[in-house]
Amino acid sequence: GFGSGTTSLFSYATISPYGAYYGDNLGFRLNSQGLRLDLGVTSFMMFGVEGYRTALSNDSVNQNINNFKLNLLLRIAKNTSLGAGFGTSKYENNGQRTIANVFIKSEEAELYSAVLSFNREDAAQILYSPNLVDTREYANVARFNGYYVYNNNFKLAADLNYLSITDGNNGHRINLRLGKYFFPEVLVGYEYENMNYLFATNKYYSPQNYASHSLFGDFNVYKSDNKLSLITIGGKIGLITNSSFVIRQLYASFNWNIVQSLTLQGNLAYGSTYQTTVSYSSFATYFGLYWNL
Repeated sequence: GFGSGTTSLFSYATISPYGAYYGDNLGFRLNSQGLRLDLGVTSFMMFGVEGYRTALSNDSVNQNINNFKLNLLLRIAKNTSLGAGFGTSKYENNGQRTIANVFIKSEEAELYSAVLSFNREDAAQILYSPNLVDTREYANVARFNGYYVYNNNFKLAADLNYLSITDGNNGHRINLRLGKYFFPEVLVGYEYENMNYLFATNKYYSPQNYASHSLFGDFNVYKSDNKLSLITIGGKIGLITNSSFVIRQLYASFNWNIVQSLTLQGNLAYGSTYQTTVSYSSFATYFGLYWNL
């Protein structure tokens, strides 16, 4: 059969269909569906191909983008891997751009995770702005994302981003969280966020000296005995400094091991905040199915 033929040529194979959606009250929409195939060449090397179609729109313009990437993953230590992807984005007006990403990741489940990455992509898909749908601005993003759990009692998490955009602008986003486990399933804590751009533009949200302070809570609704299935819900509420506006966010994520070789992952998030002179709300979701052959 297909599975036995594939595994005789490669040490393992994974097929992953996925989809994502983002929408906001300013009229921006992103809808993406894709398929990824990863093949284990050796026990420490994986090669993959990926194709996905992204539809961007605002209240008056639609833009369809066909993307193709080649991916490579190397396991360089027990808990550490190095990956890279390179490909092209083709626009319906026959324009074409290069997309690329590299990352290094180290993790030990429920103790720590650290990911350092670089990504080059269409700016509209990173900045979520309706004014970028019909432009071909690109963004380069350097990012660190990680967490550490101390003594099964405290969790420190950080998400640090630096963006460089082809219009000459650049900026950063810093998100820090410190939480305490009151039960193994309940994490409550404080979040600080800061954003700052070189200059403000009406093409996308580009705040200067933005800061917010929030309280958050995460609750593991379900965790299977083998830890392969997990459902988490959470939320946060806070204030933007120099403003009386309240930030609100609700989110949920799950990892469901349907059978031994089949896993469904997903997340949903709804939030409201304040951008420049208007209130802003958004909804985002992602679903991915992972079939190991």
